[in-house]
Amino acid sequence: MRVSKEKLKELMARKLHRAGLQREHADMVADVLAYSDARGLHSHGAMRVEYYAERIAKGGTNCNPNLTFTKTGPCTGVYDGDNAAGHLVAIKAMQEAIAMARENGAAIVGVKRLGHSGDLSYYVRMASSAGLIGISMCQSDPMVVPFGGTERYYGTNPIAFAIPGEGDDLVIFDMGTTVGVWGRILHARSRNEPIPAGWAVDERGQETTDPHKVHALLPIAGAKGYGLGMVIDILSGILVGVPYGKHVSSM
Repeated sequence: MRVSKEKLKELMARKLHRAGLQREHADMVADVLAYSDARGLHSHGAMRVEYYAERIAKGGTNCNPNLTFTKTGPCTGVYDGDNAAGHLVAIKAMQEAIAMARENGAAIVGVKRLGHSGDLSYYVRMASSAGLIGISMCQSDPMVVPFGGTERYYGTNPIAFAIPGEGDDLVIFDMGTTVGVWGRILHARSRNEPIPAGWAVDERGQETTDPHKVHALLPIAGAKGYGLGMVIDILSGILVGVPYGKHVSSM
């Protein structure tokens, strides 16, 4: 069955609202999810709704958060999401960054206490649509083995850039620091399809193409990708004062 982007967004927003999110917040989350599906990134789209709804219904997401932004300088600040839906918090934090950058030329906003925020390209696109260069990065729970190692330590730790061009043209680059991303492993599991070789390893540290046997992911470009993931963890974890590395809790 095929549905339009707007119809899909409405269906997802309705389910998230029924689970407990405020309707305005559910609409914002659903907009990010529909955006991901529309651009073919299904690992960050509708397939996540069931998990989000269950987490909300069980009290794992704060549905009435006290969202706060604290400026730490003319161009810097920290946004506290109070354990709200990650997409909502990321949107709000980027809005604060855009406002500061318009006033002072640049802005850096650290974000803490938020749920899974999905597709980073959505947020950097907000910046580029405002005529600014947007950069976003985040840590995630441990699912990547170190280069040459067998124990999971860092997450997929994605990073995204968006640069405005002429008219409505945008240059967007969005990547994880692993060869494959966990969402695509889940997507392959749901469809009982194999994953490409070189994406992941099993519990013995051996490469596998069976998504059901995946124990950990592999970093891109060996030590270089692992080093990049480490720096992202430092900037979005240690610098903001939240858990880092293997101390990040599972979503």
